[in-house]
Amino acid sequence: MENVIKTMHFYNPVTSRISILKISLENQTPFIEKAQAMLDLRKRFNNFLSKFLKLVSADLAVAKITQKLEKWFSLSSQEFFFAEVDK
Repeated sequence: MENVIKTMHFYNPVTSRISILKISLENQTPFIEKAQAMLDLRKRFNNFLSKFLKLVSADLAVAKITQKLEKWFSLSSQEFFFAEVDK
């Protein structure tokens, strides 16, 4: 499969109607900090998720983690239990 680059082009008639405020770096700082915090939290969550799934896989002798189990944080405790017991 060859690499395909998909791009989206915006032309002046479209982009000229979008109002984008120019604000100082000082006013941008809170948004930058929030964006950085979201990135840091996502990274921490992904690390935790990876470690948790490895632990579950080892403790329950699960050869392959199911998609349902990958989303364990959205399951109730009963759903989580039955996701593994039914195997």
